Amino acid sequence: MSFCFIRFCRTFIFWFVIWCNMLYFVITKISKNISNLISKIYKLSYLYKSMAVSLKRKLYSRGGSFETTVPIQLLFSLDLKKKHNVLFEFDKKTGRWYVVFEEDKRR
Repeated sequence: MSFCFIRFCRTFIFWFVIWCNMLYFVITKISKNISNLISKIYKLSYLYKSMAVSLKRKLYSRGGSFETTVPIQLLFSLDLKKKHNVLFEFDKKTGRWYVVFEEDKRR
């Protein structure tokens, strides 16, 4: 075998291995992003399907006040990685309470 042919084979194999590694890296990155996106869509669709029309929660007494939990169905549109405040607003005209979520700006 000639020296040029051996050199050509070594160079070809070298670049082929680099190309395969780059292709593997790109495919794994894309597949991770796609799997994350699919899991988020599935989670949102599951939450949407499991949403109830009416919600019932217990009221707990704590010393001189009362408290309750906020159901997950009300939180599906919030970014749960961020901190939020829950505001309970009373409308005197209609006699109804409204629950408002606002992002905590202090953090």
